[in-house]
Amino acid sequence: MTKPKLSYEQNISLKGCSLEEKLNLLHEWKKKGEIDQPAFEHFSNLWIKKESKKVINANAPLRRRVNETLERSNFRCRTVVEGEIQNFLNKLRGKINDYIANRQEEPVLTEQERNMLKKYIIEHFRSYRSLINQMLILGLRYPDKEVNRFCAEFAQINKKGKYNTDYYFWGSIWEDPDFVPLDAIRLMLVKKEDGRHIDKTFEPSFIQSIMPLIEAQRDKEAERLKFAQMLEGKERETQVKRKMERLNAFNILLKAAEEYCK
Repeated sequence: MTKPKLSYEQNISLKGCSLEEKLNLLHEWKKKGEIDQPAFEHFSNLWIKKESKKVINANAPLRRRVNETLERSNFRCRTVVEGEIQNFLNKLRGKINDYIANRQEEPVLTEQERNMLKKYIIEHFRSYRSLINQMLILGLRYPDKEVNRFCAEFAQINKKGKYNTDYYFWGSIWEDPDFVPLDAIRLMLVKKEDGRHIDKTFEPSFIQSIMPLIEAQRDKEAERLKFAQMLEGKERETQVKRKMERLNAFNILLKAAEEYCK
């Protein structure tokens, strides 16, 4: 699918602009009919993601994670199974990217694709941990409720616990500049009578190390909310509600993290 493009004049007018100024211009062009909806979605997501990536990369801590040396090297011969998993991951990413760019019908997986995802995760989460972590994170983000539920349940059982918390998995979620799924936030919290708190299976030192990333992700959501408030009609109502829910979730997690690390 051809990526949306801006005109020469539009690109010139963007030079030297801040993110907010770029988004304002994009909104004006859409209102005037100078760009279509796919271009509007593509460039707003692209620019917010790029700005977020700068902040996240600047704040990503160089921490030594548990079992760091068990990660498989990239400089070795790839097995047939590993190649299959990578190809399947690429296919899923392609479906998500097309959906984000065009906002058409949600790319729900077929029954065969769901079964493949579950098979790869269940059978290979120990032998190909890095790839399966990517698949789990993508599954938490994917617009398919059955896939979300499976990946959340699997992460709950296999990615955290008194002796088996996979800090590579949790760190990768927060270092991802694309999209932190709400299920990831829910999995890090436990509900008590006085509110929500960080699950004690996480070491306070780890929570402390990712707090700058949580803040960066929260700030990105605030930027998306600000942009959604510039929209009009039903689209504005839907987008603002969704962005408010996400922003509130990030704020709850950040408050819980601050309390946990006192």
